[in-house]
Amino acid sequence: MAIQLGSKLIWQGKSPAPFESAWLIFAKLQAMNVMQPKVLRSLIVDQTRSDASKGDLEFRDSSWIDFERFGEALGVDEHRLRLAFLDQLGFVGHQFGPSRGMEPGIRACPDCLAKGYHSVFFELGFIDIVSATLFL
Repeated sequence: MAIQLGSKLIWQGKSPAPFESAWLIFAKLQAMNVMQPKVLRSLIVDQTRSDASKGDLEFRDSSWIDFERFGEALGVDEHRLRLAFLDQLGFVGHQFGPSRGMEPGIRACPDCLAKGYHSVFFELGFIDIVSATLFL
């Protein structure tokens, strides 16, 4: 069954949690809706972009997302979704890039993941596992 643009996605009404990471939001959406990244991207991408047909879900850069469409698809206020991206919180890429201790992959707190939570702030190189558990 094809998902039409503007349709609602299966989502939890109380989610996302404050500062829940885009990485986890995307993972939950793909699992709950049984869809590949390129399909999810097609539903939330800013259609005016030249790379709108690209298939990646870039979770560290939100410039490709149409937050109004994203919010409508989930039935969530778009401002709650913006909190999942460091660039929307005023952090510039070089502030959390490799020169600041961020390594490729996902940084996570095992205790938080066990509770179904991953904070966008885990992407900041100066946040460690001990301080990250304070977000719960």
